[in-house]
Amino acid sequence: MRAFFKNEYFRIGAYFTALFAAVYICKYLIDALVYALTNIGSMLNGLTLAAGRICEVFAIVLIGFLIAYILDPLVGFIQKKSHTSRLLAVSLLYFILILLIVTAIFAFIKNIRSYDPDNTANALYLAAVQYKTQFTAFYTELMSIVRRYDFFGLIPSLDRRISNIDIDCITAAQNIGKWLINIVLSLIIAFYYLKDKKHILRTAKRILSLILSENLYTALISAVKEIHEVFSGYIRGQLTDALLMSVLIASALSIMKLPFSVPIGIISGFTNIIPYFGAIMGLVLSFITALVSGGIGKAVLAAFVMLVLQQIDSLIIVPKVVGENVSLSPVPVIIALGVAGNLFGLWGMVFAVPTAALIKLFAQKQLKKLSSRKNRHSRPNY
Repeated sequence: MRAFFKNEYFRIGAYFTALFAAVYICKYLIDALVYALTNIGSMLNGLTLAAGRICEVFAIVLIGFLIAYILDPLVGFIQKKSHTSRLLAVSLLYFILILLIVTAIFAFIKNIRSYDPDNTANALYLAAVQYKTQFTAFYTELMSIVRRYDFFGLIPSLDRRISNIDIDCITAAQNIGKWLINIVLSLIIAFYYLKDKKHILRTAKRILSLILSENLYTALISAVKEIHEVFSGYIRGQLTDALLMSVLIASALSIMKLPFSVPIGIISGFTNIIPYFGAIMGLVLSFITALVSGGIGKAVLAAFVMLVLQQIDSLIIVPKVVGENVSLSPVPVIIALGVAGNLFGLWGMVFAVPTAALIKLFAQKQLKKLSSRKNRHSRPNY
């Protein structure tokens, strides 16, 4: 039997069989690669839909974690200044937040009741009618300007969009109601996240140390700390910057007596979370609104005010609030925004910059390791 296996013809046959099997497997691998490359758009869409569905199912948990992550520095600040337990610090922070929300609601109701002091429901109806009348007048004036310079055939699409505005408002109101319920439940979950932060972290570290090797555990903890440093500085800083810019823009446009100044301020401020996009959005909205309501002179003044505010934001507010946690030149930022926006939409644009900063950070670390390893091997031996 051994002589048979040592036979030269048997060995040649075995070699050819192995070669044909390898070629056959390579052919299927190449076919799979070609299929993946030609259908990468559909695959990415499927992954995006799956990720969106998972996020929708676990929305309350994820939003609760995000709220807790944003509020955690405030809890630490209150705990440090008041020398209280973490439970009391979280309770005090929630009391302040509830007080601010209730104050805002009462201020809104007081403003609305000016339409009918005796009946709040009727006042809401009258306010809605008034806002609709103002918007209709604004839209009519805007269309009269656009029709003069409609080089790109925008009028049919705009008319179609406006004709569906009632349905869009109803859908938006339903979505807002659903999100309000989710946010309330997420705030409750965030309360327990904040209260039990140390216990949650300790439990997570214990589980990871049991299922991972020591080297992998150390590397993972180090990576999480670096991710936390980049994301915490960026997200918390950008949200603070968005709030400050919303107040500044709304105040400046209100002083100019521009209609819809508060909505423009809120939209401009919070779209400012996305670099470049928010600045352009605020400039365009304020310019168009001022052009319709006051003519070209007021539009130029509104654009100038927005440019001044954006310079204040980029030169003073962002360096103080956001810091230098995300140090990227404009070109990588624009590329990251374009790629992430096409792949993952608005949320991709929000997280594009810190993700790009993380990639840069890890790439720099790997290059530093390779450089030090190369220098160590290239040292002469004496």
